[in-house]
Amino acid sequence: MAELSIEDRLAIQDLYARYSVTVDSGNDEGWVQTFTSDGAFIGADPRYGHDGLRAFRAERRAAVGSLDYYDAQHWNNNLLLTAHGDHVEGICYLMRVGKRRSDDSIIFLSQGFYHDTIVRTDDGWRFARREVIHSADKLPAELISGTTA
Repeated sequence: MAELSIEDRLAIQDLYARYSVTVDSGNDEGWVQTFTSDGAFIGADPRYGHDGLRAFRAERRAAVGSLDYYDAQHWNNNLLLTAHGDHVEGICYLMRVGKRRSDDSIIFLSQGFYHDTIVRTDDGWRFARREVIHSADKLPAELISGTTA
């Protein structure tokens, strides 16, 4: 896979959108299905495989009522995709916002990057690995230097 076709780029952009819309709308199984069956979500509490991802979402869902915000939304932009043989490396900016329970004002929850390994499966493009990075100095050096293939 030397270069991504326009169709592949659009399908991967749809994957990014599907990830955000499913997690924000409470469609946990839809979110899980954006990953390969052995996919990894690497954040503060790394999870592996569909069962691990389902457990993560169940824990997050159980904690929702105790948070001082609701209606969180994931916003991704500045998507950069690089083809590497059997996978695609993706990086994008991440921002999360929500509504404060006390007054419904919009609050900023977090910012950072997603660093992804994306693979084509029989069901379309899926995340094989998705890592949350909260600081630009933790990004892979080749991405920062612009020397990606």
